[in-house]
Amino acid sequence: MMVLKGAYRARTASAVPPGLDADRWVHDTMRQIRKVAKAPLRPDFMTLFGQAIWRWAPVTAIAGCLLAFWLFQFDFSADIDVATLLLEDPIGYSDLLWYEM
Repeated sequence: MMVLKGAYRARTASAVPPGLDADRWVHDTMRQIRKVAKAPLRPDFMTLFGQAIWRWAPVTAIAGCLLAFWLFQFDFSADIDVATLLLEDPIGYSDLLWYEM
């Protein structure tokens, strides 16, 4: 709003479109400036949420790449979990094997 007021005050006579009354143009211009809605002082929740998402997106992507690199380096496999279940034979696990066949 202050920018518009500053532009209005810094106007020159040539800023008025030709064929219009200068006083009428000034009056109409100021009326339109006053109708412009003021921006909210504090952004709403969705705006802040969107900013947070985009702020953390590169960090998440880098962390995902580092995790994938680490997993491929150390040859991580889910077979370890299956072997642990078969070796320890927790209660009821052998019963589940019969249902899968």
